[in-house]
Amino acid sequence: CVFWDEGIQSWANGDVDSKVEETSDSVVCHFNHLTNFATLLARDDTGIVNTKALDIVSIVGSSISSFCLLLTILSFVCVPKLRAGGKLRGAVLLVNLSMALLLLNLLLIFSEQSFVYSSPDSCLAVGVLLHFSLLASFAWMTVEAVNLCLVIVTVSTKTVFILSHIWGWFVPSLFVAITCGVDLNLYRRSDEECWMQPDMVLYLVLIPMIIVLTFNFIAYVAVLVASVSANRIRKKSINSGSVKQQVVMSVTLFVLLGITWVFGFGISGTGDSAVVFGYIFAVLNSLQGTAIFYDH
Repeated sequence: CVFWDEGIQSWANGDVDSKVEETSDSVVCHFNHLTNFATLLARDDTGIVNTKALDIVSIVGSSISSFCLLLTILSFVCVPKLRAGGKLRGAVLLVNLSMALLLLNLLLIFSEQSFVYSSPDSCLAVGVLLHFSLLASFAWMTVEAVNLCLVIVTVSTKTVFILSHIWGWFVPSLFVAITCGVDLNLYRRSDEECWMQPDMVLYLVLIPMIIVLTFNFIAYVAVLVASVSANRIRKKSINSGSVKQQVVMSVTLFVLLGITWVFGFGISGTGDSAVVFGYIFAVLNSLQGTAIFYDH
């Protein structure tokens, strides 16, 4: 039972309404004021009938991922040999990616708490920060893709070290700041979601994600091709050890560059496929930090 709130230009509910009666084909709502009313019905045609199970998987996975990302950051900070010599640039870039993913995971866990979405101001702040951390995470995944191409495909350059911090932190901050300046209400919702308005997700999240994932996938293929070619030049025959090494590297890059996020687009389908993609997406991406710590 909801009413139209002119202040936020969206359907809202709260203390002013109550559900009086619900049957198999009708709902009776009671209001104590005059405005436009509606009964919003949630469609259940995606096949994901138990969203609580997905929530548990996401929260548990994000918690483990956050712990591993913190260990990754502390490892590079406290163990000098991990950043010694030529390893310094790669270590700094990986630490920044870990920081962005750690912020994203913590905000995802935080946004699910009732005391957050029950406070409009807190929920608004979490929604804005969540958008920033998501864009920053993808920005640093792109930095990793560029860095790998410069190291493996072409000659390395120091310029990427400086530009990476501008791209990884400043550009997402500027993007979110402009969005807030245009209309802060884009992050206000009437449901229990500390996120942006659903009709703006395509333009502010999905399109940037598609661009980044496309670029990262091209870089992923380029790095694998260059690596395989280099191994063939150095070795006359390919043994089981080299094949295993190639498989481990390909899986590592697949996770590091965030290509696992493509499974999220399958959730928009219907039936059993949406259930399968939902769990694959939740497991792979909530454990991205764990994979980064294990691989590095």
